[in-house]
Amino acid sequence: MATKGSGLPRALSLSWASCDPAGMSKPLYPVEDGPGAGRYVDVVVRVMVGPRRSTVLVERQGEPASLYETREHGRETDGLGDAVEAAVREGLARLPQSSRVE
Repeated sequence: MATKGSGLPRALSLSWASCDPAGMSKPLYPVEDGPGAGRYVDVVVRVMVGPRRSTVLVERQGEPASLYETREHGRETDGLGDAVEAAVREGLARLPQSSRVE
């Protein structure tokens, strides 16, 4: 069921203000990581559920998908952790060395 004028299902039509009553006046996930903390690896997992099967996608922003598969219902999560871990490792390896302290 779509909300009036949004074209999105009701569950997907949340605004940032409804998630944070203070109107995003503070970060959602504050961290104290020291110098270079503004860099991050952005990994997106999408499961698009169709009437007969699902499409599973794992990708890093600006990169080709590391996982793009059509799967039977009930098998969407098989091996998903490994694919996410690999995407994070590859993203970390691509960060400039000056932003990483070993």
